[in-house]
Amino acid sequence: MAIQEACALGCTPLTPSTLVYPEYFDPQFMYSRNQSLDESNSVVKIIDKLKRWMELKAKGKALPKTDVSNFSPENLKKKLPVTV
Repeated sequence: MAIQEACALGCTPLTPSTLVYPEYFDPQFMYSRNQSLDESNSVVKIIDKLKRWMELKAKGKALPKTDVSNFSPENLKKKLPVTV
């Protein structure tokens, strides 16, 4: 939930492609963590993605953003079943 809150404030997430993150974020905001590979391979992937984002910022371009508004309290209330 903390990552969703940060995204709602404009942060760009970078999460593992495990747990519940694939339910909330597009693949561009995740890194693979393959248990059969060593940890250094995951770290290299993370660093590569961060470097690409740093290059975007250096060129004055915006980082990719994700829309988490569908998880706002207002939108979640709309999805609740109506009870009588």
